[in-house]
Amino acid sequence: MQVPVLVFPQTALRRSLFGMLWPLCQPVRVLEPAGLGGAPTASPLMAAGLVEVLRPPADPTAGQGAQARELDRALRQWEAWAAQHKGSGLAEALKAGLELPSPDRESYRELRQGIKGGQPSAKPLLEAVSGLSGDLFLRLMQLKDQEAAQMEELQARVEQGQDRLAQIIGLEEEDVLPADYEEPFWQKLPPLDYDLAVDRHLARRLGAWADLARRADLAETWLASGDLEAVGWLLATANRRLLPADQAGRSPAGAETMPAWPPQGFEPAADSPLAQEAARLLLPGLGHLTGEELIQLGESLDQDGVLSQMRQGLANLLGRLATEPWSAGLRAELAAPARMLSQSLASHLEALGVAAGPPSRGLSILALPGLKRGQALGLLAGGDDQGLPSLGDWPARWPAGSCPVLAAW
Repeated sequence: MQVPVLVFPQTALRRSLFGMLWPLCQPVRVLEPAGLGGAPTASPLMAAGLVEVLRPPADPTAGQGAQARELDRALRQWEAWAAQHKGSGLAEALKAGLELPSPDRESYRELRQGIKGGQPSAKPLLEAVSGLSGDLFLRLMQLKDQEAAQMEELQARVEQGQDRLAQIIGLEEEDVLPADYEEPFWQKLPPLDYDLAVDRHLARRLGAWADLARRADLAETWLASGDLEAVGWLLATANRRLLPADQAGRSPAGAETMPAWPPQGFEPAADSPLAQEAARLLLPGLGHLTGEELIQLGESLDQDGVLSQMRQGLANLLGRLATEPWSAGLRAELAAPARMLSQSLASHLEALGVAAGPPSRGLSILALPGLKRGQALGLLAGGDDQGLPSLGDWPARWPAGSCPVLAAW
């Protein structure tokens, strides 16, 4: 039994998000923009069929114009240099503003002179994206996503090393209070916060991603995201045509505002057509496990068909949401199966002795009443609400079914 999901708007999968979606969702799919060249880098999760990387056809309008061609050339030059020096620390030193040692200084001189001599670097590119095609813009965002995923992976490995060291020297035993000089972790890692300040580009990124998704084969694939700002944007866009002006995601001056998710102080009525949470799963995160450990866990869960049964339970929830008319009664009926599914996964993990954190994180199943996936992609792409069901038609002439969206938080 498979429950495929497509992550948006990121084009590189983070370990923490995968640990929230899997094992209930498989495969976890990620879109990559055209122009990266070569096949996606293989990984144990991809080889096992847990993760799939999709590369839709290129945008036929991409690369048109002198500015786009020049930016594409500069980006390819940077990508080639970064790939050549991967793992050396030189790219990180460059971003930190450090002077590169010789002979690396000489090998990098041409690229640096090109950037400083008028070729746009990554930061100026983000400042002047009006002339970029969607695919080229997503390639810039791809660099950010890949580095954020790498930073999260490195931090997870450090934390695993700290746990092993604590176990070896006995710090995990009860009533153990080490002296100051015995404390091995006196220098703690800072909280992971590697996101660039690209909030003002969120709408453009969602639009470029939606255009990319429209070129992919997404049959029977559900939308999922760990980007709460992107989720809030989608909900606000879907609700804007159904709310008074003072509640439609705009400030008194008319500027768009970014709603938070989970929402605070705003709870739509369950019998209204507003986009809202239909059900919630409280799940123990598995992001601390390695790819090999996750594969072994999946094999253990699937020995007696347990994994297939749980995925079938999630598929039933999503299927009902996608086909039945939205109502307060449907929302109430989905709550109990979602709660039982959460408890079933937690109990089976405990029985297998899997060290998982407390169920402090959640996976919300959101409902966009009356919309299909294609219409949701249209909203992400920045399209207007022409042709979408209106508030005046609710509920008699409202289409049955809602577009389900999984939001990890």
